[in-house]
Amino acid sequence: MRSHGMLFLLTLIAFVFIGCQPAPQGLSKADDQAIRKTGDEAIKIANSTADWDAYTKLYYAQVAILNAPNAPAIKGHDAIVAMFKSGPSISDFKFEVLEVNGAGNIAFVHGKYSMVLTPAGGKPVSDKGKYVEVWKRLADGSWKVAIDTFNSDLPLVAPEPTK
Repeated sequence: MRSHGMLFLLTLIAFVFIGCQPAPQGLSKADDQAIRKTGDEAIKIANSTADWDAYTKLYYAQVAILNAPNAPAIKGHDAIVAMFKSGPSISDFKFEVLEVNGAGNIAFVHGKYSMVLTPAGGKPVSDKGKYVEVWKRLADGSWKVAIDTFNSDLPLVAPEPTK
């Protein structure tokens, strides 16, 4: 009986100790600013040079996952760069950050985007939509996107009828 009482007491002490640990603090103002600054710098690269390698190195963690609409998940720097390079050209790319929040070394960003896509030999098409990103603070203190998911607000265009 005595061992059961001691076990109960140790369990109770463990629960009290765990329960008294401070909750992770929300993001600091500096973290919020660092995340927003990285996004702003990435957009400048996309709109001025379309250097997708530089964009991806700045914005995404090395093993990031990009969940683009109507496509399988893309994982890692090289695959993300290849996706951007193989797709239509992108211009007038804009983000509007609606929320940055998180705790510790994890943050999320929710926002809206707009851009103009021009397929090779095709006409420009405007797109707008929303995105959710999971950001990680890396060992060097920088913040990078670990998971990026986005989709359009526009309805799918019906395919042209076959003749």
